Amino acid sequence: MSKRKDANKTKIERLERQVENLQKRAYDSASTARRVESWKTQNSDPNIEVANGLAITRNRARDLRRNNSYARKIITTWSSNVVGTGIIPTSDDEALLELFNQWADSTDCDANGLTNFWGLQEQIIEAVVESGECLVQKVYDKSKLIPLRLKILEGDHLDHTLTKPKEGIQQGIKFDGTGNRTGYILFKSHPGSEGASTDTITVPAEDLIHVFRIERPNQQRGLTWLAPAIIELRKLKMFQDARLERVSIANLLAGIITDINGDPTETTSDIELSPGALISLPAGKDITFNTPPDPGQTSEFEKSLLRSISSAVGLPYELLSNDFSESNFSSARMSANGFLMLIDCVRWNMFVPQFLDRVWNWFWLTAPLSGLYNAGPEEEGPPKVTWTMPRRILVDLVRELPITIEAIRAGLTTPSEALREFGYNPKLFFEEYKRDMDIIEQLGLVLSSDCRKDAQRLKALSDQQQKTAEPA
Repeated sequence: MSKRKDANKTKIERLERQVENLQKRAYDSASTARRVESWKTQNSDPNIEVANGLAITRNRARDLRRNNSYARKIITTWSSNVVGTGIIPTSDDEALLELFNQWADSTDCDANGLTNFWGLQEQIIEAVVESGECLVQKVYDKSKLIPLRLKILEGDHLDHTLTKPKEGIQQGIKFDGTGNRTGYILFKSHPGSEGASTDTITVPAEDLIHVFRIERPNQQRGLTWLAPAIIELRKLKMFQDARLERVSIANLLAGIITDINGDPTETTSDIELSPGALISLPAGKDITFNTPPDPGQTSEFEKSLLRSISSAVGLPYELLSNDFSESNFSSARMSANGFLMLIDCVRWNMFVPQFLDRVWNWFWLTAPLSGLYNAGPEEEGPPKVTWTMPRRILVDLVRELPITIEAIRAGLTTPSEALREFGYNPKLFFEEYKRDMDIIEQLGLVLSSDCRKDAQRLKALSDQQQKTAEPA
């Protein structure tokens, strides 16, 4: 009887273990079966993960940009779409705005004196995509009307290995007790430069801008945007090199002359072949040709790899590959819509708050030094600024422009917002438009594009129809 009880108990325990195992396997992603037993993961703080991979992935991304055409295309495409020819400000404080535009249009804003504010925007975005982050230091040059200058630094200047928790230092950044940034510990020179020094300086947080994309909460440093695609980009380059070598070998057509009689002492000089040539071989000689390998056609594997890379870096496949053979208007528009949403996220969630708004504040504090501007009380803060993004390129102007027009007519968007989407400053646009209309009116010209004349013509037509409809 006891044996039967023991057997039943063992059976019950086995069933309980099976139920427990089934509960544990409710998610296949949490399975530890043989097919995923080699999948090693870790529960690391985002800053530990970034610190462990920052330098290696950054250096590999830079090497790819130098030597891989697709990596270069990824970086320049992101930059040209996010900032284009420049993101421009609009403000009700016209005096400050005019002074800012004078400063931004000149090379006085650049500490190196090589480019203007719009060129600096391009440098920063390219550095963020390539290296994961970029630093902008505020410096002063009293010889300039506006002494503010921006010094662009690569993230290498910020020592990611410098972490002292007791002193509130994490990856080269100093924090106070509440987690706010108070300073940055920078190398005086780029650590990769000739004769680089390990000497450092501490720059207050209010004098330095740190631009990077935050992918996890409390992340303090940025990682190259190429990180998910670095291995695939390198493998693709190796694959293309192998195909190119195969094509080169396929061109190695050679003729081999043999002696039918087997006379080893007799030699024959090289025979040069040319198109349409008739070659006369000496008696007893024969010539044969090798069969080079077929180089093959463009591989679907290469396209698949490019699609994977484009997904990893957030670009549409067509933009990365320049292959539009399988695209139509609908697919191109859907692809463009998704990319435009990503661009807006980068602009408004990263670039505007981290860089543009900070520079506007710096300029507002510095402008009074020129003697041309009187700032308000500092506690009130700088005047409000609105940033106008570069022009959005339409996939099909004929199909898309009427949609914008109907949205304005239906009250779903404003003319100003539509103008911003096309990269125009609404205030400047309407001022210029009014000047043009006044000149046209003075000259007595009537343009088909003048909507006011359309309204007049429609009213005249309506009046004529009413008169015709009235009884005599």
